[in-house]
Amino acid sequence: MTQIQQLAFDDPRLRLRVGAASTGDALTRSAMLILDDMLDAHREKVLSAPSVGIPVRLLSIKRADRVQHLLNPRLTTAGEIRMNRGEHHPQTGPLRRNVWRARKITLTGQDLSGRDQIIALDGDLAIQAQQGLDLFDKPRPFDWITGSHMIWLRSDKPEVKARFANMQAAFFAAPDRGDPKAASVPIRALGSDRVEFLDDAMRPAGVLDALHPLQPVAPDDQALLAAIIAMTTLRSALWLSPMAAPVIVSLLSLVARARVRHAARDWPRNAFGLMGLVPSVTEAATDQDGMPLDLSERHDIVVLASDHAALGGTDRIANLRRLGKALNGHGGALFITAPDPDAELMRAMSVVFPAVATLPHEGGVILIGVHSRPALDNATARVLAIAGQHEIDGITRHLAALSVSAPTGQDQDGSAT
Repeated sequence: MTQIQQLAFDDPRLRLRVGAASTGDALTRSAMLILDDMLDAHREKVLSAPSVGIPVRLLSIKRADRVQHLLNPRLTTAGEIRMNRGEHHPQTGPLRRNVWRARKITLTGQDLSGRDQIIALDGDLAIQAQQGLDLFDKPRPFDWITGSHMIWLRSDKPEVKARFANMQAAFFAAPDRGDPKAASVPIRALGSDRVEFLDDAMRPAGVLDALHPLQPVAPDDQALLAAIIAMTTLRSALWLSPMAAPVIVSLLSLVARARVRHAARDWPRNAFGLMGLVPSVTEAATDQDGMPLDLSERHDIVVLASDHAALGGTDRIANLRRLGKALNGHGGALFITAPDPDAELMRAMSVVFPAVATLPHEGGVILIGVHSRPALDNATARVLAIAGQHEIDGITRHLAALSVSAPTGQDQDGSAT
């Protein structure tokens, strides 16, 4: 039996221009021999010539003990269109996606004698035939593969592979938002590539890209992720407000060994559990103002919203100092998300932190307190490098708005005044 297998999605032979098939063509005859051999081990299967590196329009269809070769096939009728959830493609290995497919199709083409032939297929054979047609007709049939997928495929770390496998399983099992089952499930499907997850009170907690969880969907989430990557190391986070949960998913996808402590009362714990993230996300006990009772642990990232109880009243500066002490001395930062610029909060942060950065965005502004004045050129270079490596370009556009306040006695570029 031949050792030839269907090509992986990144094989350059899958990008060859596909030409017409003909029995008088040596490539077509070679393809038929190879596909006959490959189909011998199957009872029902559809294979295409491009899938084995031969760029001719040929589908070979095995049903029972008979193989039919269909030259230059065209899809002429399609019925029972539905979402094929978590579709597995022979060329993509473990990668899956949701894609619309017809469960019943009719193909027309030519048989080996050159006569017109009509073949009707249903079920898995219909889907396999459509996958084969994708290789004929789509110039980039695998352009849906994202930077998140590539981290998974290239990694040799078991924890990375397990994380993405668990997340994919949760995303592709999610019912549609209108499905009756969605009322009791904390992850819902929004179309083919978006999922919404809910907190434990079944209220919306964020939207994710099921194919690219490294790339937040909402602009304010993108801005926060950009700020975190720019200003901190990505190891330990303390999250004090029930917001930006998609950013946490992105962080845990980017750095599998990162850990998050949360103090939010309405946290999406069930959704995080379905995604397999609970071992990396644990709850922190808090007082009546939502402040952690134990701030002895040091974190690289502390996040809260400007309306958090700890930032109100006369204890604001004292609480900011407490939170500042919970940061690692090198590479740690406090992030406060606000709907609008807040001069009073900015002044309070300036009392506690030697430098305060700001990142305005479409949905408001992010205030960032750091213990040492950052070099913005280095910070933005770090974001650009990570964004380029993992195809999360949506975060880079926010960098132009990032600025750092001047410490007392210095102007904005850090020179003495």
